[in-house]
Order: sequence, then structure tokens, then C-alpha cells
Amino acid sequence: MPNPRLAGRYAKSLIDLAIEKGQLEQVYQDMLWLQAACKGSRDLVNLLRSPIIKADTKLKILQAVTAGKLSELTNAFNRLLVTKRKGKQFARNRYGCYQLI
Repeated sequence: MPNPRLAGRYAKSLIDLAIEKGQLEQVYQDMLWLQAACKGSRDLVNLLRSPIIKADTKLKILQAVTAGKLSELTNAFNRLLVTKRKGKQFARNRYGCYQLI
């Protein structure tokens, strides 16, 4: 079951950190890119949602898909979500993932 309160906390933390580092616009663009990537790839959405696929495997695939396309801050955030097994919290919007900003 989705937890909007938890998703909001993670989103707020990312936004606060992006503002602190002066990278809000870049993180916003990263989220738009990720949303488009999820909209265009049902496999990516299924990967993020799957409780069966191990976190290290998800992380390797996500890093391969996003290589050179996202800021380091967004990549660090993605690593956090995957290692804390929170990826499915952000895989709930109408396109499948990343409705943060």
C-alpha cells in the first residue's frame, strides 16, 4: 500500500538538499527525465516495484539506465531509495514512478 506521508518526507528532504546545494532546477529536470523514462518503460517500473529483485541488482540496472543523464545528487537519492527498499514508494503515480516535485 502506498504511503504518501513517507513519499512526502523523502521528497521534501531531496528538495531541501537541492536548494541547499543550489541544484533545485537540475534535480527537477532529473525527475522529469526519470518520469519520462518510467512512462516509456514498463520494465523499469516493474523493476522498481518488484519485491523479488534484490536491491544490488536494481541499483546496477538503474545506474546503467541513468548513466550520464542525472546529477550526482539525484543518483545519490536513487541509491538511497533502492538500498532502503523504498523504490516502490515512488512507483505509484500514473506513469509508474517519480512524482516527487
